[in-house]
Amino acid sequence: MMPRLPVYSRDALLGGAPTNSDAGKSKETEVTAELDASGLLQLQNQIMRQQDTELENMEKAIGNTKVQFMCYSSFESS
Repeated sequence: MMPRLPVYSRDALLGGAPTNSDAGKSKETEVTAELDASGLLQLQNQIMRQQDTELENMEKAIGNTKVQFMCYSSFESS
């Protein structure tokens, strides 16, 4: 089982538009501070897999909602 990754807020991830002085700079976190390039790549892949799983779960939930709505709509029209 993969370790639980930290959850970041949208604002923390996107922030504002970078200024000229921020261009090309990246922020170090406690999670990434001790990782080398290989570790960063592994972390990035792990985060992307987790995001893919979360998207699949959202797709299922949306699909279920659509089915329920269509069933309810056809029930109401009969």
